[in-house]
Amino acid sequence: MNILFIDLETTGQDASKHAIVQIAAEFHQNGQKVSSFSKNIKPGNTKDINLGALKYNKLTVKKIEAGDDASQVAREFADYVLTTTKNAKGAIYIGGHNVGFDLGFVEQLLKSEGITGLGELFSYTRLDTATIARFLNTIGVINSDKLRLEDLVVLLGIEYDKPKENTDVLDQVGKSYNDASYDVAITARVFYALQAHTKSKLTSAPTLSVPGGLFINRG
Repeated sequence: MNILFIDLETTGQDASKHAIVQIAAEFHQNGQKVSSFSKNIKPGNTKDINLGALKYNKLTVKKIEAGDDASQVAREFADYVLTTTKNAKGAIYIGGHNVGFDLGFVEQLLKSEGITGLGELFSYTRLDTATIARFLNTIGVINSDKLRLEDLVVLLGIEYDKPKENTDVLDQVGKSYNDASYDVAITARVFYALQAHTKSKLTSAPTLSVPGGLFINRG
């Protein structure tokens, strides 16, 4: 199974007027990481900056201005995706936590450089851990009042390097939630943990047979 996990940090909620300040991706084949991509991005003067978003991401205006040029990163990410997916056999999926939000920003970033067709490289099916977790929570496969990424890590018993408090995420990438490089790696682990947990629940559930030769696991 081929999955490109992605995660972003942005200056707000609206892809038409806010910008990506961090982008990270990991390409997995059959449950193993094959490659990764990570960049900090300078948003530029044409994009709005929401201070609430920066507070949430533990960033400052000064720090995001130290990122790479958005045009350069857009082209580097496009080449990474092309190179990564070139030799993959079978369907390639995009995964993430609330991945639809991230894709809107990525497509806007690429479009600003005249690059389109990202969706043509991937299956229409999105592997969104937030959506998967909400569904599994609804049917009782998992049980949690909160389904944020960090909540799922605790719920599923995933071992990880605990993020440091007040971490400077641009200087210590991979040490704090709401840092794209850290979150994309954790998202991949959450996806596989949800997959394994669901399989274990289905395996232990009684099987019902119905006319026509179909079999349904009841859980």
